[in-house]
Amino acid sequence: MATEAVPSMVDELDLQLIRELETDPRKINSDLASELGVSPSVVSRRLQKLINKRLLRIVALTTPAAIGYGVRAAIAINVHPYAGDVVADQLAEIPSMRVVLVTTGRYDIFAWAICRDTDDFLNLLTAKLNTIPGIQRANIMMGVKHVKIDYGSAVSHNHTPIRPSLPSVLDAVDLALIKELEADGRLNTTNLAQKVGASWLVVQNKVQRLVQENIIGFMAMPNMPALGYEIPAVVLFQTDLAEIRTVAKRLAEFSEVKNVMIVAGNYQILIWVLFRDTQHMSGFLRNEIRLTPGILTYETLVGLRLAKFSTKLLTHLGYSRESRASSTVKVINDVS
Repeated sequence: MATEAVPSMVDELDLQLIRELETDPRKINSDLASELGVSPSVVSRRLQKLINKRLLRIVALTTPAAIGYGVRAAIAINVHPYAGDVVADQLAEIPSMRVVLVTTGRYDIFAWAICRDTDDFLNLLTAKLNTIPGIQRANIMMGVKHVKIDYGSAVSHNHTPIRPSLPSVLDAVDLALIKELEADGRLNTTNLAQKVGASWLVVQNKVQRLVQENIIGFMAMPNMPALGYEIPAVVLFQTDLAEIRTVAKRLAEFSEVKNVMIVAGNYQILIWVLFRDTQHMSGFLRNEIRLTPGILTYETLVGLRLAKFSTKLLTHLGYSRESRASSTVKVINDVS
């Protein structure tokens, strides 16, 4: 991040602390202090300030397939004139909708949904979206593969996707731990043990297993608008079919790009991008996107209002044992 782009509400030490936490969100305060050359008490105060002012969240991201949710889809929606905000707020009330963004461009709303299976997704379309007044049409893009997930990286460039192994059976303590960590990824073993009513050793072993089996992964998530990145956008790409993987990997290299998904539908790739201002957006689209080989056409949906952005997957959707046991649930090599 360029120095001039950093708002006055954070200083260089804050940014260094965020960098360290993006590398290891659960690094203990004493280790952070050693890396930054300050005392642990300074780290504790700075971190608490960032959290209290909602400049930073540290959370566990749960792998959808691990808890029985094997279908992901983007839905680009057109609505009747002046209905965008009302429809977006109604979409945001649906638990399976994880992101709802009011946009300008070809579509009025961009939404991201996670469902148990295709029947669950069909029910979302026919029994829920179909009942919302104001929706004219919806363009569906089924998620195929996540190439990049990076909700943070305000000051660094960590974009390694979380790759789950085969789903495991989760017991009540596992589920309780995941819910607590979805809310606060910095909770230590002692606090977690008190919250879930299990021993310190049991909690330590279970958290290690959840991470090792890629059921959860930890992420530091800076408040990007507060740090100067005020314009979210979704860019939809049609590409040369032989170049889909290559283009997706190339797009993932840009620090502005926070999410890259290969999809099936009218488009082959979609990305979630954050910009400081319109000049930044214009330069990126003209100088980076337009010159990327393999792209045939692209459309930009500029975000006007973020009606919903939720990372608490298990907390809001629950654990679907039925979907987990079903042969239709395939392993998705990423987390949404």
